[in-house]
Amino acid sequence: MYAVLAIVIVVVAKFTHGDVGRAILGAAAFFVVATAWSWWRFRRRVEQERGG
Repeated sequence: MYAVLAIVIVVVAKFTHGDVGRAILGAAAFFVVATAWSWWRFRRRVEQERGG
């Protein structure tokens, strides 16, 4: 899902004649941060269910 949202960022930048290079960097950063946050939340939930 985050990859799709990152692609949307780039597509919107292209259609609005924005800086596509900057959009790609922003989309990549978004993808990495969002994925890391999701994994962190998932691991935290698993640890709480185990009682730790």
